[in-house]
Amino acid sequence: MSDQVLLPHVIRYNGTVPTKLTGWPRYENYRAPERFQDIARTLGLPAATPTEGVESLARAVESLRDAVGIEPSFQALGVNERTFLDALPEQALNAYEDQCAPANPRMPMLDDMQEIMRAAYFGPLGSPGE
Repeated sequence: MSDQVLLPHVIRYNGTVPTKLTGWPRYENYRAPERFQDIARTLGLPAATPTEGVESLARAVESLRDAVGIEPSFQALGVNERTFLDALPEQALNAYEDQCAPANPRMPMLDDMQEIMRAAYFGPLGSPGE
């Protein structure tokens, strides 16, 4: 279920133009937002701009997740907050060191990994009490 909880946040992360590309990009211009826009258009979603396409696609994934009865966050899945926060640094490091991380369109740093995971636990603001 981790993928279903994380995917909308990863789409939004990758759909934002980065300040640094991956270590060995196979492209000169960052195109993930436009590619997400194309996917959104293909699905018949609002996508007049790349930003709108990214958000439409992320929301469509959330709608599908909800329609099949998957909880929207790790918190809603019953993961204890203290357990989550204690494990967060190690989990972010594991994700950062994963062999697939360099293939991501953006160069995810440890702080990025933690921010995505916090958003998947607490919601888009990513912090307790926000």
